Amino acid sequence: MRADGWAVATHEGRWFPLGLFAAVAEALDTCTADFPEKEEALSILTRPGRDDTKFRVVLLLLERAPLAVRLTDVDLNRDADGFADPSFEEAIDRMRAAADTGRVFVEEAPAPREAPPLDGLSDQETETLLQVALATFPLRERDVAAVVDGYPAGTTAGLVEKGLLEQRPDGVVVPRHIAEALAPRQGERRDDRHERAITMHYGNIRSGDRSYRDYVAVTRHLAQVDGMGDLTKFALDVTKRSRDLAGAALLGEVVAVVPAGNGHYLPLRERQITTLIALGFPKAAREAGRRTLRDVSAWAETYPERDPARFCLGAAHNIYGVALLNDGDPAAAEPIFTRTVDIYHELCAEHRTSIEAHRRLGWALEHLGDVYLNLDGVDEDDLLRTLAECVHVRSQLFEASPDPDTALAASNALKRLAEHSDPDNAARFRGTRLAMLTAMAAAHPDDEDLLAELADAR
Repeated sequence: MRADGWAVATHEGRWFPLGLFAAVAEALDTCTADFPEKEEALSILTRPGRDDTKFRVVLLLLERAPLAVRLTDVDLNRDADGFADPSFEEAIDRMRAAADTGRVFVEEAPAPREAPPLDGLSDQETETLLQVALATFPLRERDVAAVVDGYPAGTTAGLVEKGLLEQRPDGVVVPRHIAEALAPRQGERRDDRHERAITMHYGNIRSGDRSYRDYVAVTRHLAQVDGMGDLTKFALDVTKRSRDLAGAALLGEVVAVVPAGNGHYLPLRERQITTLIALGFPKAAREAGRRTLRDVSAWAETYPERDPARFCLGAAHNIYGVALLNDGDPAAAEPIFTRTVDIYHELCAEHRTSIEAHRRLGWALEHLGDVYLNLDGVDEDDLLRTLAECVHVRSQLFEASPDPDTALAASNALKRLAEHSDPDNAARFRGTRLAMLTAMAAAHPDDEDLLAELADAR
């Protein structure tokens, strides 16, 4: 295909969106074909920018240009659920659907290959090979030197000549069939080698000589040594401000190895799902939500009387329902949010002074209201009762803790109830909303969100 002028981009192994974009950019830069979108696409793919924009460029190229995307060793991304990261599955589906002029090749498993002889290597060559075999990204010479004690310069070049390492533009890797042959030889020092790799990547991050690969590499090595505490905190920190496809992929890897009983499981899942929704990956978000509810339900069954488990169960229902709504399926979301409301009703009845239980009930009622507003054939009384209870709960929260956040939540509930009430009641609800916001804006004159809400109320 290259000989015929096609741009051929190869993504190898585990899903890494930035690697896909780099591979497509390199393929465009080196191909002989000329097409109208080429220069603009190259510019977008190689300069800093949003991942979702870059992915749309890849889809546009597959639709219009002689671009072939080759995905190899895809089986490395699978687990008992199919694809460990549902965003990768949706990405493949969308690339396949877009490929009109272009083509997508998916290699589910590599052809069996026999590893070359590993005898006759020096101790340093063997140790270098074992260390690099644990990496999931190419390593630069200086990275290898940082993780192998007493590393003799040029060792990787010698191993490349012997066919035991592959040289790529950004470093060396151990081919998969050789890494698999080496696995039984890792022995007791396996975890130590992972720890060395973590230290090296942390060093890159702290020195400023870092790339997103360093962050992903840290999470992969932490997962291999069962460093759950560090792994979950690191993943949350890294994705705190990066709502992009690379962050979603990192979260997809992490949540696949974190048990539902871990205190960070739900925060990781919620960030994954909200990130996928924001990126326009509703199918992946829906599947992540389904897995979340399944896993948390199984865990909660072992602690049926414990309040923390019930709070988590309510949260798992809630985030799955949000994903279903964003996938345009209010019919599927209705029983999920109904159950969410029931769970928080029970908790609020048992813990009448719990602010958290009532806050969550308010969100559940708001979401159930969203369902009723988007579902055909809903009883008007059910809708009004849900909207009215949401107002009641959020008004109580505001009275218990009057601040801009509780005021904004109560304001939104009052506004929506007014929109679906008779004229007299609507006027009363709007008057209550205006009076509340006027008082709060006077107490918080610099809160821009509050001022905007007040302007809307007026």
